Amino acid sequence: MSHNTEVDTSIHKEIHNNKSTTVNMKTLKVERQLKLYEQKVVASILHNKQVGQYVIDNNLDYRFFPTYEKIMKIFSSLANGTVEPTVELLITQLNLSTESENETLLSMLEGLKEEVVELEEVKVYLQMLKKQYKIRRYYDFATDLQHMIEKEKINPLDSEFDELDKEIDFRFSQLLEEYSKTDRIDMSVSQGYEHVLKNVEESLHTENRQVIPTGYEEVDNVYNGGNLKGTYSIVAGRPAMGKTVYMLNECIESSKSGANNIFISIEMNQIQCFQRIIAKIAGIDSGKLQQPRNMTSSDWTKLRKAATDIVELLDGKLWIVEVTELNNQRMRRIIQEYKKKHDIDSVYVDYVQIMSTDKGNKPELESDYANISEGIRKTAKAENVSIIVGSQLSRSIESREDKRPKMSDLRNSGAFEQDAARVVGLYRDEYYNPETTEEPGILEYIILKNRFGASNTTVKFKYNIHQQDIFPNVA
Repeated sequence: MSHNTEVDTSIHKEIHNNKSTTVNMKTLKVERQLKLYEQKVVASILHNKQVGQYVIDNNLDYRFFPTYEKIMKIFSSLANGTVEPTVELLITQLNLSTESENETLLSMLEGLKEEVVELEEVKVYLQMLKKQYKIRRYYDFATDLQHMIEKEKINPLDSEFDELDKEIDFRFSQLLEEYSKTDRIDMSVSQGYEHVLKNVEESLHTENRQVIPTGYEEVDNVYNGGNLKGTYSIVAGRPAMGKTVYMLNECIESSKSGANNIFISIEMNQIQCFQRIIAKIAGIDSGKLQQPRNMTSSDWTKLRKAATDIVELLDGKLWIVEVTELNNQRMRRIIQEYKKKHDIDSVYVDYVQIMSTDKGNKPELESDYANISEGIRKTAKAENVSIIVGSQLSRSIESREDKRPKMSDLRNSGAFEQDAARVVGLYRDEYYNPETTEEPGILEYIILKNRFGASNTTVKFKYNIHQQDIFPNVA
């Protein structure tokens, strides 16, 4: 090694060490500042009733206060009960070993009175403490992630990489859930009035709608305009009743009405979805798109015209998302992506029984389905979209004389029935009674539950199974 090279290396090391020292000094300065903020917030919580009540009302996480975590944990516990969390009571609950320790702690907490600040200042400090906690959580996640990956690198041929993917996905989803919007919004009656009035006026003069048309006039009439953002609905039926066909048709008709929608398909691939869309728009049998040798010259003419129609009617309004596996966390990330890029209004998911649990497993227990249902409800509300999911109905229908669906036919129905704003059952009499039916080519759309209007109502549609088309005009 030459002399110059040795000098260069020495200089590089010195610069690196100086940079590290500077970074460490900045880090220490920030940590000291945050501890001071934490001290002022805790002092104000303990000695300023307005601040204490604010913390109680907003259910702040005790983990925001690493130096005073035990004290704030007890404070939160007492606040959730009926006892006022005084300083003396906090010390009693800590169960310290000696009287001397109690006196020392009491003196320290009483001494915090000098650090008390007003509520508005507390709110500023709290934002900083929340960010600090969030950074710690991300740092822990990144450290765990590095350890998991290092472990997989030891023997990649024997690695259960799918399990690693699921574990990472699960942990990251927990962070997203933890940092989602607050679930508490306070408004007075007058504020609520102003909020509603503003929303109505915005909906009248802008495209910022809270009610999304289904594109089917009679359904929209029953629903007071269509699907409501922030809620989720279920379209249920036995196999061959037309769940996927109806949901895809509603997605198309809604998009034609001006809404931005995505259709998330777990069961069908994108080609199958687009074949159904093209068959509907072109007015040709979907089977011919799979067997083009059977297409006539008239079919080819319709198919070429459909290309123009699809661009005019649906381009920039409808997106098909094919996934092989879907849980609530992945669905939420897809929705967030499309909200950011395309400001979507509604999400259609086919179908709920083949969704996965948070850890990527197949749902089996009632609690698994309850968690899926709750996750869909929370996602619809947090992302302010309408979510419509398909659902299978129980086989018990097949043993009844009247095979029209009932609410009790929902598989694993408890949570779905409770969480969904609307539940619809589909029925085609032609399927069960092909020779004797009085309504061939008719799909019954039976509203079993409607939290915001009439239920036990049936809308009948003309249904062309070959063209995968449910016509907007009511039968």
